[in-house]
Amino acid sequence: QDATAAFKQVFSDIHEDISLVCLCGNHDVGDRPTPTTIAAWKGHFGDDYFSFFVNGVKFIVINSQYLKDGTGAPEEGAAQEAWLAGALAASTRAGTHWQVLVQQVLTRLSRVDLGAGTTARPSPPAATPGASAPLR
Repeated sequence: QDATAAFKQVFSDIHEDISLVCLCGNHDVGDRPTPTTIAAWKGHFGDDYFSFFVNGVKFIVINSQYLKDGTGAPEEGAAQEAWLAGALAASTRAGTHWQVLVQQVLTRLSRVDLGAGTTARPSPPAATPGASAPLR
């Protein structure tokens, strides 16, 4: 609680024209998130996955802790996965040209062709620590 209050105090001084976007990670919801840790995050900062646009670019923020180990909150992880599929499909229908996936834990991604559109799906981590494969 004290750390959250201190964080909010420090960042309350940011100019109102600058949007602060918070995404959770393992220090916020644990290495294996649970409904309790997710509820605590949401109570302080809002949704743990969401999207927004800036200058025509769609930013998709996900809770990548579900990808790392979603066994503590399988329903929440499944809800995010369904939401992400819907968000990507909506982007395809709308003709969104640029999308940025934002996550705290880096996940190696590969692109899967779905005909008219594409989506990115997580794949196993790269063999080299810290390395990731670019989307092609």
